[in-house]
Order: sequence, then C-alpha cells, then structure tokens
Amino acid sequence: MRDTALARSRHELSPIRHGESSLRVYGLDLGATHLVPPQPPGWAHLVTVRTGVVAVRSAGRQTLVTPGRGLWIQPGVSYALDLRTRCRLRILYIAAEIAPALDCNAVTVTPLLEELLERAMRRGYLDPTQPRDRRLADVIHDEIVVLHAASGDHALVMPHDPALCAAVEYARGPHEALPTIAALARAAHLSVRTFERHFKNETGLSPRAWLRRARLLDALVVLAAGASVTEAGLACGYASLSAFIAAYRAAFGTTPGRASVSG
Repeated sequence: MRDTALARSRHELSPIRHGESSLRVYGLDLGATHLVPPQPPGWAHLVTVRTGVVAVRSAGRQTLVTPGRGLWIQPGVSYALDLRTRCRLRILYIAAEIAPALDCNAVTVTPLLEELLERAMRRGYLDPTQPRDRRLADVIHDEIVVLHAASGDHALVMPHDPALCAAVEYARGPHEALPTIAALARAAHLSVRTFERHFKNETGLSPRAWLRRARLLDALVVLAAGASVTEAGLACGYASLSAFIAAYRAAFGTTPGRASVSG
C-alpha cells in the first residue's frame, strides 16, 4: 500500500503546467521506517506531522519534526525522512514561483494550517478552476507566507568523516552512561586531541556537547511515544529528574512535560 501511494504521488507531483495546481499535499500514516518522498524539481516543501516524530536528514543536518513544528525545505534541496515513531506525515508542496522566501527552516505550524493541510489532503487535488479549491489554496498560501521561526533548536549537525561517523555509531550504542572521550577517540582510531579538534570542526560542538544534544533529541522521541518525563530522563542517561528537566528546558525552551503524551 505504501508503494502504491508513493507511485501515485510521484505521478501527481510531476512538474506543473499552465492551469495546474501550485499547492499539493502528500500524506501517509506509517510506522517507524525510512522514506525518501517524491522530490520533483520546481517545488518547495513543508514537512509536518500531525502525530509522531520524524527526523529530516538534509545537507549534513538531522532535524526533528514534531506536532506543531515543521521544516521548510527550499526548491532543489534533497532530503530523506526517518520516521522515529508511528507518524501521520503531511508534506505540503509549493510551486517555486509562489513559494515565499522564508529566512528560517524550522517553523511553527499553527492549528489552522494543520487543518487546512488535512482538508487539502482529503480533497486529493486542488483544481484551480474550481472556486472552492482555489479559495482553499489561497488561504493555505496566506498561512505559509506568515510562517515564523519555531523556538528551540531540534537540529543536530552530523559528521562526514568516516572515522568520526564510526565514533558516533559507537557512542549511539547501548551505554549506561555517556562514553568517555578517550573511548570515542579509540573508536575513531585517532588521538584524543585530534579527535576533539576534528569533531568540533565538523559539527560545531565538542563531542560531549554533541552527545548531550543527541540524547535530549532522543528524549523528544521517547516522550512522543508515550513515555513519562521520568522514563525519558532515565532513557537519555539522567539520574536526576531535575537535571533532565533543566537540560531539556535549556536546549528546547520548554519543559519535557509539554512534549509528553502521557503527561
């Protein structure tokens, strides 16, 4: 069924011609999986989820998209999706000639825009010759033009060097506590000093700061899956609940309780 939906979407999202719709919505409800959505030339994308968490991988960055947050992707920028939980994925395609020049990537998706995208998806195709569809497209475009930056940073810069990638793979394995820098350097077959320098040059963060951010992003996924705040804190290596809440607030500008399904 997923392959059928993808094939249909690739056909429907062929380059637009005169009189065709310049706004289209692609939606799937899927469990955790890897997905490369249709990316025809000439379209900007807004990646959103109604429920769940999806990691968008693009240009060496991994950015989490959660309900109420979207990722704006300019025309010509390729990306892939890792659905971390069961997701109701919604992607808005906007023809480049009407796409706004947003100065941010992570944006706040309002409840109104979410409902508009849902309605457009149910319509299947917005026919610009039909007044009802044209009005819906106009309202969606009005909402896109005024998108503003989302608070907090849900992105993580990924290293490119194979040696650093090996260290990251080791670090992301099952550990009761954060691995030592010496252990990461050994995994990369580098000296500690060389490893730390190369890692910061590629990611902008020290190895320790990168791992802390990665684990806090993992907490977002755990919370979205229904874990309690206490369970999420323990899952990302915090022995103290207060320390977890403080670190989470510092990273994302809100408390983990607001992201928890279970409250």
